[in-house]
Amino acid sequence: MKRKLLSTLFITGLLATSSVYAQNDFKLEKTTLSAGYAQVKMAGQNPMHGGVFSIRQEINSQFGVLATATYAQNEYDLNKPINTFFKDVNARYYSVMAGPTIRLNDFISVYGTAGMSQIQFKSQSSELKKLKKNAFSWGAGLIINPAEMVSISLGYENSRFKFKDADSKIILDGFVANIGYRF
Repeated sequence: MKRKLLSTLFITGLLATSSVYAQNDFKLEKTTLSAGYAQVKMAGQNPMHGGVFSIRQEINSQFGVLATATYAQNEYDLNKPINTFFKDVNARYYSVMAGPTIRLNDFISVYGTAGMSQIQFKSQSSELKKLKKNAFSWGAGLIINPAEMVSISLGYENSRFKFKDADSKIILDGFVANIGYRF
């Protein structure tokens, strides 16, 4: 699944930049590469920790395209079963999203993203050894450029997973913070 997620991110970035190059007199503005920290919280559980990578291509002085990839994981113990169908598990979360950015002024931009996420549960002590589920995910955030070559991003992402064995949905809320180089 990692290959699918990375392929989706690559294709999204390729399509976003290739459509921009289609216009002869069009010149791309700045590109930003960012990496940082992700914390994803599942209701009633300790948060998963991981990283986020993003690439932003500014199409003109006001609009741009942002693509992000997030990974987080944590191990949960027997004392807090996840929706009573999985105990003593290693949980992993992946997401790949893309969306528009809008520059509000020289220092601040906002973004919205949508894409796909996946949650994986692996257990050695349960009858369910491995379980994967894909879902729609979305995010929003703020990008601050304190200097021309520096970018700081703060954002939120959300995914909702429905399993056959569980009566309710598993809702994941994520906080991402990254710093990047703008060139």
